[in-house]
Amino acid sequence: MALMKEPYGLVYNTDGSVCTTVRPDQIPFPGVNSFAVETATTNYVDVYNYSTQIIRGNMAIEQITYRSQKALKVTVSGTNPYIKLGFNTTQTVAAGDIYTGSVYAESNEVKITNTMEEDCCIYFTTSFFGGFARGYHTWTMNNNRLITILKFPNDEGSYSNFKMCVFFFQPGVYYVYNPQLEKKPFASSFVVGSRPNGRLVISVEDLKFDIANDDWVISYWKYPVATHDNTQNGYDGCSLGKWTSDRSLGNIYWGKENNSNVFILRVALSDSTIQQVFSSSFDPNWYFRNWHYEVVKKSGKVLSYYVDGVKQCEVTIPADKEIQTPFDVGLGLGTTSGSVPTNVLIAAPYYGYNSATWTDDYIREVYEAKIPFSVQSQLSIF
Repeated sequence: MALMKEPYGLVYNTDGSVCTTVRPDQIPFPGVNSFAVETATTNYVDVYNYSTQIIRGNMAIEQITYRSQKALKVTVSGTNPYIKLGFNTTQTVAAGDIYTGSVYAESNEVKITNTMEEDCCIYFTTSFFGGFARGYHTWTMNNNRLITILKFPNDEGSYSNFKMCVFFFQPGVYYVYNPQLEKKPFASSFVVGSRPNGRLVISVEDLKFDIANDDWVISYWKYPVATHDNTQNGYDGCSLGKWTSDRSLGNIYWGKENNSNVFILRVALSDSTIQQVFSSSFDPNWYFRNWHYEVVKKSGKVLSYYVDGVKQCEVTIPADKEIQTPFDVGLGLGTTSGSVPTNVLIAAPYYGYNSATWTDDYIREVYEAKIPFSVQSQLSIF
């Protein structure tokens, strides 16, 4: 599987389909970058389509290239400045709509925060700078990326041409780039315009092991963003093979179960039945707000699934049955059956033959050490 980088960090499978988007801004630990496997997105703002309002102080804006991106160099001066930089949209927002806005803002002179009335923040306004769109806002920040989510109440009227705004409250030189406004309840990786669904599949041939008969191990770090249906309720997992309703093909699936906060490990068997095990329930806030180290391994007729160094599920193949074959699809990371992306970040993937080394204690130690394995050549994008 050859991975080819293109502008905006897009990476493609050998068949020309979008594979991933490189994410240098979110990492589970130093020494490894991540990539996103996400559903399609549309960005409704552009960094060069903006308007400003100066309430106090002064602002100078220069259109530049920064970090290989279209960017604005914003110089804020004066005493106690209060300045608004608004990215224009043509969107009409109605009751119940959810939008997520995000933008990168960096400065060598002042500390960037995401706290209201501090150095820099992001907000939504109506088509007039003076009026805020009523709704609730949540704030997060990761490596200079300001993110806010707005949901319009059901009793709220519609707004036309509203703006996604960045406010500045301290003098300094700021570099603003990659503003993004999405009609989603979460912020995805930055792309320009629309994009097709991402999918990362490592072919059966590239795995170099026999899925049904060899002993193997797969490990990676994963940050769940949302599930397959753009919510946090659906399924969110990885797989080997392709799921069919008649279980006529090889398929092994592990991850979050659909509409339930439990983990599942499921295997299609040679008699076209399935063997599956569920974990105890987990806190969705813990699951969707953190990086997790996941391992799935096969040892003879036993398959085991670990999250953060803890065994969650274990399936034992009955003595009179085998794993169903053939496997028409290889390893899908952040995708099921090689086709449905599940909105995740993946980092430091590893796959290979299992050995006596991969004990429960060893898996826990790898999780606690947070050191990536050497990456296979076909995944050398890291």
